[in-house]
Amino acid sequence: MKRVILILVALAGYALAQSELTSLAYEHNYELKALEAEVSALEKEVDISKIWENPMLSLGVNDIFLNEPLTRDKDAQNEAISLSQKIPMGGKLDIKESIALQDLAIKKLELKTKKLEMQQEIGVLEQSYIRINQDLALVNKYEKVLEDLKKCSPCLQHHECALCRYAEQYDFAKKSSHREKNIAS
Repeated sequence: MKRVILILVALAGYALAQSELTSLAYEHNYELKALEAEVSALEKEVDISKIWENPMLSLGVNDIFLNEPLTRDKDAQNEAISLSQKIPMGGKLDIKESIALQDLAIKKLELKTKKLEMQQEIGVLEQSYIRINQDLALVNKYEKVLEDLKKCSPCLQHHECALCRYAEQYDFAKKSSHREKNIAS
């Protein structure tokens, strides 16, 4: 039970450390910032696609007499004020909205994919970092063993090293027990 709890605590610590790394990477990645800006623009585009186009107001005057522009008593003059509004028919607004929603969904998926790719790359780099640190610790251990062997090398030649004496005693004890077995049989 203690091992399970220890493993869960270790995994939680690893997840927290990785989440800090990924959040830091998300904050400083310009591609993600650009994708997030595109997502927010597409969300506004969805809202805009639901509304009708603006009405058009036009003012017009025809047949203005240039020599007397303010006279109104002559024939063939026309003044007009018009207001026009496009009314979408056949579900055009619904189609525009569904297209905008699909574009938004695609962009959100691109953003999510990019974040997952970054998270995977961070995990791989973190594992590489851990592996490199383990390899460095092992190399340091081997260097220490090598230095100890260099210190003992003169000792090994003269059989004065305690390690050498222990090895000789072990070998002697092994040979004597083997001889006793042969004699007994």
